[in-house]
Amino acid sequence: MDFELEELAGASCIHSGKKILVAADATHCDKCGRAVLKKHKSEHEEKCTGAGAIKRVAHDYDEEPPVTWTSTLIGFVAAGVFVAALGGGLMMASPEQPPGELAKPLPTKKLGAGFGLMALGAIVGVGGYNNERKKQLAKK
Repeated sequence: MDFELEELAGASCIHSGKKILVAADATHCDKCGRAVLKKHKSEHEEKCTGAGAIKRVAHDYDEEPPVTWTSTLIGFVAAGVFVAALGGGLMMASPEQPPGELAKPLPTKKLGAGFGLMALGAIVGVGGYNNERKKQLAKK
C-alpha cells in the first residue's frame, strides 16, 4: 500500500457510514485503506475501486513531526550547554583568600566574561537547535 491508514476508532465506516466506536469492530479495506466495519468488509471490497485512499491523516496533536536528535543537533546543543557552563563556572569561582579576611568582590572583567560566555552558549545552543529543526521540518 502506498498510502497511510486512518485511525479505526472514531472513523466512519466507508461502506455503511456508521461511526466506529471500537477499533476491534473494524479493519482497513485492502484496496483503498479506508476504515470499514468487519461485517461490511466483504461487501465493500467487492464494490471498492481503490479510489479515495487517504494520503495523509491530520491529527491536532501531531501536525509537526517529532524532533529527530541527529548528531549535528546534539552537537549544537551540547556545545551551547558546555560554553554556558564555562561562563557559569567562571562567575562562581571566587578568588583565593586566607581565612578571616573580608571577601573580595569578583573582578568586573571576570563577571563580564562569565555573562558573555553564558549568552554565547545560549545563542549557540538555541540557534543550532532552531536551524536543525527548520531543516527537519523542510524535509516534511
